[in-house]
Amino acid sequence: MSENDAEFIRRFKNGDAAGFADLVREWEASVLNLAFRMTGRIEDAEDIRQLSFLRVHRGLATYDGNAGFSTWLHRIVINVCRDHLRARRADHRRRAIVGSNMMRSPNQNDPRVKAEETSSPPVAEAVAALPGDLREVIVLRHYCGHSFVQVAEILGEPASTVKSRALRALQTLREALEKSAGKESKSP
Repeated sequence: MSENDAEFIRRFKNGDAAGFADLVREWEASVLNLAFRMTGRIEDAEDIRQLSFLRVHRGLATYDGNAGFSTWLHRIVINVCRDHLRARRADHRRRAIVGSNMMRSPNQNDPRVKAEETSSPPVAEAVAALPGDLREVIVLRHYCGHSFVQVAEILGEPASTVKSRALRALQTLREALEKSAGKESKSP
């Protein structure tokens, strides 16, 4: 945990609401980016960001620091994303995740949110098309920069399972990109 995070949490636990506001400012771009990568829709990502920080606020008093703060936070975000995606499927409102939304960073014109580097459109589309469990591993590992051990902790899975999913996801991505490249080379 960074010194800033530890200080923000300490201030919040001592009754200083500004400590939580500082924590949100520190992590809002990361949370938004993760939620966006998982859902493919900026509107959904913004809702997930808000709900995730609400859950963080509720749980921060009992946060013991055993897990790194980013690990704990990203686990909350992943769980909110899972809930959201389940609800979206249950409501029969599931829309394709691919499209122009995946080709740009969330809120790229919003000065409050740091724009993060994005993938090329074919890679973003291929990642968006992955099944949820594979997409979670790729997003947490390659977009958020977590180690396999951290990803395993966030997902509540053994590291061996996470590594296996990462391998399957990378194989699936390679096949999708090869297929995509084959289609482009055959186009007039």
